[in-house]
Amino acid sequence: MQIGLGQRTQTLIERITAARAARLDEITAARMAELDAANMPADLDTLLTRLTAARAANLDNLDAAISSRSSHGPADIWTQATRTLTNPATASDLSNMQVGISGTAGGRAAKLDNLDVLVSSRSSHSPADVRQSVCSPTDPVDSIGRLMYDRVRGYLDAAVSSRSSHGPADIWTQATRTLTNPASAQDLANMQVAISPTAGGRAAALDEITAARMAELDAANIPADIDTLLARLTAARAGYLDNLIGTQTAGTYSHPSGTTEQDAVVITPAELGKYEKLVLDMSNLTQTTTVRTYVQVDGVNYRLIDAAEYPTDFPTNAKGVVIELTPSNRTQKVTLQSAVAEGVSRDVPYFYVVRSLA
Repeated sequence: MQIGLGQRTQTLIERITAARAARLDEITAARMAELDAANMPADLDTLLTRLTAARAANLDNLDAAISSRSSHGPADIWTQATRTLTNPATASDLSNMQVGISGTAGGRAAKLDNLDVLVSSRSSHSPADVRQSVCSPTDPVDSIGRLMYDRVRGYLDAAVSSRSSHGPADIWTQATRTLTNPASAQDLANMQVAISPTAGGRAAALDEITAARMAELDAANIPADIDTLLARLTAARAGYLDNLIGTQTAGTYSHPSGTTEQDAVVITPAELGKYEKLVLDMSNLTQTTTVRTYVQVDGVNYRLIDAAEYPTDFPTNAKGVVIELTPSNRTQKVTLQSAVAEGVSRDVPYFYVVRSLA
């Protein structure tokens, strides 16, 4: 049965209700602009690049407050009686540096205060550049205002206030909204199908465009939150998450036959680090062995921290020893001493993990 033009028009009006049409007003240019590739998508891509899956997983490693780690700072260093510079410049070189920085009475160092913004943020254009960008070579340059007037006067032929100020809401408040010069019945049928191709209908989908949801695209909401995240998670800070990756060191110590104390594992840190437990495989040893841990507390001399006898002081049938290492940048070591000579050298495999705190 052929559906008439009037019935199709009425169907369209019923589907696009005044309430649904009003929701289209929530789709502002500013909000939709946030969906442009250079705005929210670019910001999200930046966040995803900085907060990689590996870096996000590294956050699980923040299992202790930073304040619980070493708090030594420059003041701690300067309280030491001796603070000799390593590889210092000559007295003459240091004097030259002082003169080079101060320069004149005005002082070069003081001039650094003038760098209160990025130099690249200032314009490099001169007045001539501006004039050249506005005028063509044949234009008179005695009056830029006159030139601009001559260029636009052909288009400003009526007052802006004389144009219609009606918006979609004004139209949809009318009781009768008959289309003038409608398209053919077939065109209206196509429009009807395009708006509601399924049972759910695209027209009904307009109900999902709520004021609250669209307001989230306002500059003060999701865009502002993304800007806050970008400011907090800078590229530098995101890079610091890589420092949370632990590095495992493994090896095998050959314990010689004898009864003297021997260095089994010596750890000399290159930087401040959190050292996890050291695990020693003692299964090859046949004699009672004393295990000792030392730390260079003053940075020079080893101080005994702990000691125990294997296997006496460990659980029955234990074949390994787990030693708690000290988070620091101080050298530490573990030694083994047999009560009775083994007769032959015995291999003692081990491993430990360190995470940078620098």
